[in-house]
Amino acid sequence: MTTEQVVLKRLHELPDYLHLQVIDYMEYLITKHHAIPASKPEEPELSEDHKKILAIRYEKYKENPHVGDTWETVKKRLTEKYAL
Repeated sequence: MTTEQVVLKRLHELPDYLHLQVIDYMEYLITKHHAIPASKPEEPELSEDHKKILAIRYEKYKENPHVGDTWETVKKRLTEKYAL
């Protein structure tokens, strides 16, 4: 089995909601190792379920924009998680 086949097989074993996380991590690796220009990453297509979740979250944000973490806190957490 080739590496590509193993990756695809393992991806199919994950639930759909984790696929975007895999794509994000792959984009990180590609950018980190300069495999493609960082200025032209492909945009993953959002599923209808993800779009609904984002719409609900946006409505909650509009109701009370001061609840939750600041961008600086989120940015710090992502930087630490992905060691950028």
